[in-house]
Amino acid sequence: MGLPPKTQQSLSRTIWAILPWIFLLFICFVLFSLGQNISEKKKRLLQEKENTVKLSEPLVNIVVQEIIPGPMLNSIDLPAITQAWQDLMLKSEVAGRVLSLAVKEGDLVSKGQVIAQIDPSDYQNMYDSVKARYRLAQTNYERLAKLRDKAAISTSQYDESQAALQELEANLKDAKVKLSRCSITSPINGIINSMPATVGMLLDHADPVAQIVDISKLKVNVAIPESDISAIQNIKQCQVVFAALDNKEFSGKRYFLSNQPTSAAMTYNLQLILENDTLLLLPGMFARAKVIKEEHNEAIGIPLYAVLSEEDGQFVYVIESDKAIKRSVSTGFMEGWSIQITSGLKKQDLVAIVGHRSLENGQRVQIVKTVQNAGEIIH
Repeated sequence: MGLPPKTQQSLSRTIWAILPWIFLLFICFVLFSLGQNISEKKKRLLQEKENTVKLSEPLVNIVVQEIIPGPMLNSIDLPAITQAWQDLMLKSEVAGRVLSLAVKEGDLVSKGQVIAQIDPSDYQNMYDSVKARYRLAQTNYERLAKLRDKAAISTSQYDESQAALQELEANLKDAKVKLSRCSITSPINGIINSMPATVGMLLDHADPVAQIVDISKLKVNVAIPESDISAIQNIKQCQVVFAALDNKEFSGKRYFLSNQPTSAAMTYNLQLILENDTLLLLPGMFARAKVIKEEHNEAIGIPLYAVLSEEDGQFVYVIESDKAIKRSVSTGFMEGWSIQITSGLKKQDLVAIVGHRSLENGQRVQIVKTVQNAGEIIH
């Protein structure tokens, strides 16, 4: 059976009412599809154009460093100055005229070696005089001692003779010491640095005779800033470099660290000991002390100039598939020309170290040389 006429008429009106909307939606869909196709085609054409331009651009020649972790030292380079192990001004202990000098400036001397001779005449006479009186007093004392045993003298007489003997004994020892001091000897091993005394000079007590320095080993004074004092608390030794000796290095052992600042610059004095058997080093020489604060065995280091800066941090260019890729990095301490990279790089990465300043992210490059140590480029 068919639909009633009224129903057919209502359905026909409804279809004709929505038909324009269906047609409009169809037109919109067609236009949207055409727009999408045009947009995708435009993007594809732009990408092809960009790729064509990039392929036509000349490759940038660069030098890269292959990342191979290795040892790096976090150290500080501080000024230092040498000091003689002993610096002694030998002085006269008695007054008198200098009869002779047994050494001259620059001579090596041993402990106990005669340096100078003072005229001993007065001291010899004094010694002989006191010695004669001492012997007399000793004879008198022995005689009175026998008489005391027989009760022939008083106790006071005996005591006085005993006191006189003891006093003269002390005087005799003093005269002997003064006589011995007429021969001035070296109290240490060392070198005669200067001779203020001359033959014929009349010396008074405590007048200078000779300056003797012991440089068989030296003290090296290093000024440690307050900011680094905690880092050197446990060091046992460090290298000392002398520019005057073609940057020759010596190993210094820790000797002393001051417990308070020793200068207006508020630095602490670290003393090192340098063995100086060849006497090559001299007091007063300037040096640089390399104090190691920490050591890393597997550190990543690249040249400082390979790291570029921007507002939000630091970065390097890592080469991937012949393209320069911008990569953010974090840095640590420096050793010479190298800076430690604490994050952002890994083993076998290729980092642009020459020619990198003209690069852009994604730019094609040509590697002309690969090094494992930036020193090959620096030197």
